[in-house]
Amino acid sequence: MHRLRSMPRRTRRLVVLGTFVAYPLVYLGYAVLSRAGSLPSVSLLWAPIAIVLMFGFAIGVFVIYAVTRNRAEPQALELDERQRDLAIRARALSYGVLLAFLVAIAGAWAIYVTTVGPITLGPELLLPVAIVVGVYLPVLPSAVLAWIEPDAPPEDVAGANGTRGHVGGAAG
Repeated sequence: MHRLRSMPRRTRRLVVLGTFVAYPLVYLGYAVLSRAGSLPSVSLLWAPIAIVLMFGFAIGVFVIYAVTRNRAEPQALELDERQRDLAIRARALSYGVLLAFLVAIAGAWAIYVTTVGPITLGPELLLPVAIVVGVYLPVLPSAVLAWIEPDAPPEDVAGANGTRGHVGGAAG
């Protein structure tokens, strides 16, 4: 667990990116293959890819929560001033990301409706919407915090790795 907390910024960003891309890739891949009618013929290839992407998505969510713990909540009592400022910044940026996503979806919807025609929504969109609302929205502030947080100073990393000196100088 200590290794996750001292994860370098680049690795954290890769985890966040992979987590937020994995489920849409599964959904889009399934949609493309099923519309083309080639899902039964490529299912032996597609199934392992989909399973790996879904496990990557689930593991990524847990890693993001493990890295940020409860530091994405600005009202947490154990945060110092720097951590609280980062949490507030992450919360504000997560709202900006959500707004940009909603505007992009609305824009794509408007373009599609004006060029192709009306869209009928069915139950096949229920699971993706439930995933977005139930998983992506709650993890978004933690993911943004994992993305923007600078690397820990070397002395914090050494302390987080559990390297503690013996009290009183005697080894038990």
